[in-house]
Formats: sequence, C-alpha cells, structure tokens
Amino acid sequence: MNNLIFGQEQVDAWAAIYRLIPGKLIKKLRKIPRDTLDNTEIRICCMHYLKADHSDIARILNISGSTLYTNNSHIRQKLGIEPKGNIGEFLETLL
Repeated sequence: MNNLIFGQEQVDAWAAIYRLIPGKLIKKLRKIPRDTLDNTEIRICCMHYLKADHSDIARILNISGSTLYTNNSHIRQKLGIEPKGNIGEFLETLL
C-alpha cells in the first residue's frame, strides 16, 4: 500500500490524490461506454489530470515506462482520443 505521512497522520496516498480530483471526473471515467477503464487506468488518468510527468507516473505506480506507454494507448482508445492526444487536456474537457 502506498502511504504518505502528513505530520503525525499516515494516509493512503491514493485517497489523498483522489481528494485532489473533482468527484465528477472520476464518476465520468467509471462510466466510459467503451470498455470501462480499470483501476490502474483511472489512476493514470488522475495523474495526467494533475499534470504529473510520465516518469513520475511510472514511479508512483511502480511500472515501467513501456507499460505506462501501453496503458496510455489503451486509455486513448477507450476515451476516443487521437493516438498522440493529450490525456490530461481531454480530461479537462469532461468537467
């Protein structure tokens, strides 16, 4: 489990990250009509929305750069984004 320390409090890192994302966006991501996004893809989308760079996303998720590239391709297909389209910018249009 990924945990962060805030002062004396230990919190789940993803719970903290999800607090930064509009709830409306996560609900929309879970209802994508074409093959819904899995949890890893939703986490990747959240990191793109927060404008994290690719190396940070891979490190936070403990995956390789090539795995992230593959996941990004799947996300683009499921969301109907052009092959080189910016996932974060697309997500902003959902709000």
